[in-house]
Formats: sequence, structure tokens, C-alpha cells
Amino acid sequence: MAPVLLVMLAFVLLNINTFTTWFRGDSEFYFQGICDSVENLKKGKIALANFGISGHMCYGYSLFVFIGHLLIPYYGIGIRLANLLLALVTIFIFWKVIGILFPKLEQWTRTFITAAFAFSPFLLGIFGEVHSDFPVLCFFVWLVYCYITKRQGLCLVTGFLLCFSKETGVLYYASFFAGCFLYRCIKNENRNWLKKLGTEFSALEWLLLVPADLFLIVAASAQGWANAAINPVIADRRLNTFCFLPEYIWMKFREIFLMNFAWLLVVPLGLFIVAFMKKRIQKIGGNREWMAGLVVSAVVFVLFNFSFYTFTHYRYLQLCLFFYLIFVIFLLEKSCQKVWIKRGVSLLMAVAFLVESFVTIDPVTYLVFHDVELGNGKIVTTNEIEMYPSDNESEERDEPKGQLLDAIVYNRECLGFERAFEEAMKDIGYDESTLLIFPTLYEQNVLYTFLAYFGVHDSSKLRWDDKTNNITIDERGTKINYTGLTKGIPNTVLTYPKIWYVKLYHQGEWRRESNLEYFDVLEERTYQSGKWKFVLEKVKYNG
Repeated sequence: MAPVLLVMLAFVLLNINTFTTWFRGDSEFYFQGICDSVENLKKGKIALANFGISGHMCYGYSLFVFIGHLLIPYYGIGIRLANLLLALVTIFIFWKVIGILFPKLEQWTRTFITAAFAFSPFLLGIFGEVHSDFPVLCFFVWLVYCYITKRQGLCLVTGFLLCFSKETGVLYYASFFAGCFLYRCIKNENRNWLKKLGTEFSALEWLLLVPADLFLIVAASAQGWANAAINPVIADRRLNTFCFLPEYIWMKFREIFLMNFAWLLVVPLGLFIVAFMKKRIQKIGGNREWMAGLVVSAVVFVLFNFSFYTFTHYRYLQLCLFFYLIFVIFLLEKSCQKVWIKRGVSLLMAVAFLVESFVTIDPVTYLVFHDVELGNGKIVTTNEIEMYPSDNESEERDEPKGQLLDAIVYNRECLGFERAFEEAMKDIGYDESTLLIFPTLYEQNVLYTFLAYFGVHDSSKLRWDDKTNNITIDERGTKINYTGLTKGIPNTVLTYPKIWYVKLYHQGEWRRESNLEYFDVLEERTYQSGKWKFVLEKVKYNG
């Protein structure tokens, strides 16, 4: 047990610096939804909807994050502490699960695979965000453990948590039990299928249907997904609908099997093919019923993600981490007799995933995804469709506005701009007498610049905390004053004694705002963190 405790300790240490990062993209919606729901509950508004988050039926997840936010609301640290607790429990349970499913797995291989799980970009890389896909991963792992250890009461509890953490959770919950049930039916030698079904569908199965049934009842009353889905039309197709779109399937396939060293799966797969051709496939212990349940739920996961057309958020695929590593262990156990090979492959994955969680070095990722130049290097983006269509048909633009929003939240490289900008704010001694001028990169609208680079939908809530040197949305901080100049020079410009222009590297060039000819450049400072680089020019109005 000591090795897995070291993995958990490392996970804690590697996540400390995420506790004061701002929430971006969808995480901003979830964070604000948690804040609003908690405030309503504090005011005595005890309604079912107030236990959800941003219109989603996240009642299971909210039990944890609401308590965290109540205890430590500042920076959302309480929410992240709740997430950290969930992650640590899940890492430990994952270690237990693979030990039960693969009883012949030796300790160090088991530990390295657990490290690959903990340090994967799917978990460690995007841990600083808050969303409902993370608890689906956690609670599904918990569910599998409770089922294979025959803890029926805890199955019910984890079933509720899974079904009511995200609407897709009920699919994976039901499909896991369906796979187990079908396996038992096939193994049952009774030729009468009615008797076979009646025998295998025991009182326990009826009981375990309760969370799914309860979910359907609540969903039918329009308490959940129907309220949350916006369904805009993008690229001539309506979002959040089922369709068959080859280019979308190819995009999802790349995210699952090629991005962030996921293609290392070819190593155990190659070993398996060689062993199969040489007829040296090994037998592994364990109950095949549980494996059947995992296979069915994995198939449902893949089919759903391939056919449900929605935003290109990497986090939507987070649950595949569990299926992926179970498959890796299965291939290794089936094909390898030598312990050092199993250890080597699992250690390779753990190290590769750890590095990739912080910086994109995977050449295949750069090869199969579009990249964006940031001034000091390139970062890839999963977005290949126009997420925010322009109202101006004649506007020429070679980069969709969504390419720097959630589409780059696939590891921690997305934090580079935040770190560099906070260093800049500290360096210039930002206060209320300071005005920041940003280039209007999209549709002559400075708000879209904030959306792309800061990942915030309501930039008026951004604050600067000069005590901790952090950008926050805490009202106790100093309001960030900003403007664009494309639509003219605001009269308020003259009221600020300190004006800085934020020059961003965008679409292969350093962008300068229009009407800057009315300003003299007094000083220039350059800031960078990782691949993100920008320039601050201290300017004076000469008009």
C-alpha cells in the first residue's frame, strides 16, 4: 500500500499551485453556478434546482463542492479541496480495482499503472478546472469497486452519485449493469430464456435500478439537461444532438487515441498481437462478469461521444482514462510473461503522461491537431469548427474564436498566459488608476479577446488581488479597468494617469490596436510563461 500512498502524495504536491488559478470557459459557469446555488440555499431557498449546478442535475457532485465552498469560498479553494479529496479517494480505489480485476498483477506494475492514472492529462493536466465530467470519472470507479466487492448498499449510494453528477452518468451506470447481466445470462445453461432472465435478474438488480429510475423521473420533470442545453447551430448543425458526422468522429478518435501520448497504447497492443500470432496468449484470473460490464460501458461511452455532436471540450472524454488503462493492463497481462516488460511499459506511460500534463511535447499531438502560435512557441487546439459564428459575413478571419477557450484546456499549458499576466500586473503595480488597452481580435469586440485569453464570459467580474498577486473574481479585489480602441477612444481614457497597451501575438504577428497613433509609447516590457508571450507598452494620450 505504501507505493500508492506515495502516488497520492505526489498528486497533492503537483496540484497545490492550481488552487489560486482562475476558472476559465465552462469552469467559470460551473463555479458561478455553485456560488449562486450555495447563496440560495443560505437564504433558505430549499428547492431541488438549487442543488444543481448551472442547470445541470449535479446533485451528487454538489454534495461535496457545496460543503467545500461553504467552508472556504475565497478563490474557490473549498471547491478544489473537495475535488482533491474526490481525486485521492478515486486514485486509491483505482489501485484496489485493478488489484481485484487482475489478481496476478505484480505490485510495481500495479503502482506504475496507478501513477499513469493519477498523472494523466485527463486528471492531473486539467485538475484545476471545475466541471461535472470529473465526478463521473470518480463515481464510476467507485461504483465498479463497490460492485465487484459485493457492497450492495454502497452500489446504491455510488449509483446515485454517478447518475446525478452529469446526465451522461446514467448511461454508463446502466450499461455497466447491463453488461454484467447479459454475461450471466449467456453463462446460464438454462435453454429457456424467460427462466434464464428471471433467474439472473434478481432482487438486487431491481434495487440497483432505483438510481436510474429516479434520474429518469427527475429528468422528465425538466429539472436537468433540458434546462442546461443551449443547442446553437454551429457549422450548419445543431449542437447537443445526435448525428453521424465522419469529421467529428475522426476528431473524437484523435482526442481519445492519439492526443497526449495516448498512442502509446500501440505498445501493449503490439505485444498482444505478437503473442497472439505465436499462440502465447496468457490466461488471467478475475471474474469475467465484471470485465463484460466494463466492455459494454466502454462501448456505450465511445458510441455516445462519437455520435453526440457538441463542443470540443477535452474534459468530455475524461472517463475514457479508466477504460483505457484497464485495456492496457488486460493486453499486458494477456501477452507478457516477463515482469520487466510490464513494468517498463507502465512506467513509460506514467512518465509520459506526467510530462504531458504540464507541457505538450508529444509530436503526434502536434501532427494531428491544429496549432496556434503564442509568441514563444505553439500550442495545439482541439477546436476545428467555428464556435462563435460572426454576424459579419464579409469579415475575414482565419482563426475561430473558440480556439483559445476550452479547446486548449487539455493540460496545464493553458495556465501560461495567466501566470505571465499576473507577473505583469505585479510588475507595473496595478491599481485603480491604471487602464489596460487590449487589441480587439475578433469582430472589433474587446470582450472576445477576454473570452479567448482569459476564458471568462463576464470580464466585469475580474479583480486583481495585490496581496496574493492573483487575478480573481473575488469582489474584495481591485477592479480591472480595460478598454479597446477600435470603436473610438473613450472619454474616460483621460481620467487614468497610467495607461498600458497589451500587445498580443496573434495569428502569426504582434497585434496593434487601431487608433494607437493617438498614443506615444513611453516604455516597453515583455512577459512570458511557457509558450505564452506578450508585451506591455506604457503609453500616453497625445490627442
